[in-house]
Amino acid sequence: MRRGFAPLIRRCFLRLPIPLALPTLFLSICTLAGCAKQPASPLRLAYYYWQTSVDWKTSDSQFLSDTKASRIYLRLFDVELKGTEPVPVGILRVSLLPQNVEIVPVVYIKEEVFRNLDGLRSQELATNIAKQSKSILGRDFTEFQLDCDWTQGTRETYFEFISRLRKELPSNVTISATIRLHQIKYRIKTGVPPVDRGALMFYGTGSPSDPRENNSILDLKVAREYLGNLEEYPLPLDAALPVYSWGVLFHGQRFRGILRDISPELLNANLSRSGNVYRAKQTVRLRGISLSPGDWIRLESVGPDVSGEALKMVLPGLRADSRVILFHYHEGLTKYGAKEILSITDGGRALLGR
Repeated sequence: MRRGFAPLIRRCFLRLPIPLALPTLFLSICTLAGCAKQPASPLRLAYYYWQTSVDWKTSDSQFLSDTKASRIYLRLFDVELKGTEPVPVGILRVSLLPQNVEIVPVVYIKEEVFRNLDGLRSQELATNIAKQSKSILGRDFTEFQLDCDWTQGTRETYFEFISRLRKELPSNVTISATIRLHQIKYRIKTGVPPVDRGALMFYGTGSPSDPRENNSILDLKVAREYLGNLEEYPLPLDAALPVYSWGVLFHGQRFRGILRDISPELLNANLSRSGNVYRAKQTVRLRGISLSPGDWIRLESVGPDVSGEALKMVLPGLRADSRVILFHYHEGLTKYGAKEILSITDGGRALLGR
């Protein structure tokens, strides 16, 4: 290719004065070599929508527009075992879907489903998931995403299922799969799923049930330990980053459950606080749950500032067509405002020089 450039460059610049020829020559070489045209930024925003019903509002569409997002990853249902049979649960109730927005249907499948799944039931599962997804969404889609935390023991069955599902979807549909941090670090053991692209779930670094945790949603120091082989991962990746909070409820050292969409204001009004821990000194009713003296809640939160730092860490694994998918779209997300949400990608673009 370089030999082909030389005669053209000589013909164009032999007769130009040197002061004019040098900068013009440099610009032309860059253009011919492709350095004047940078690839599109890999930092387009999208959102996961992970609720059990959707009634899209004009204000929601405005927020998407303000944050320059044109895609929603919409959870349709989960699949779990009932006895020995995989069944759909938590099926999305649709009142109104967003318009003028690309929707990627997402189905979450518990890993246990693939522990004893034979070929016949694997085919039935693929057929049923494709059929039910089309029925719920009621419109065409160009990408379909599977969410499953598979392991070394279930990889073969899961990967075979993906191949069966591909045959049940239109040929123009891209299949993506969520990729956990441990599946990046130990990809030789866990394998790489036979999909077109992956969504790196850059959260869930700790165990919510562990009373010693400070923030099980995302610990950047822990997450960094899993990224040593990120650039070697053979799939094009999108970055799924957290922007949410929850309360983790304990009785003494015993884990009782997770309280979602809970605010500091609600906790401050009813419990005593020390750092991000809130304790009940007397019996309290909180969101329909009774807290006894000695019960305590660890409030865990990840905001745009932390997600922005997380994005900088995963930039080496992103490509020109990558997206940043925020988990998840909910009422509390809009409290940050469009400027703060956009700040997540601003730092990454600065590092990329775009």
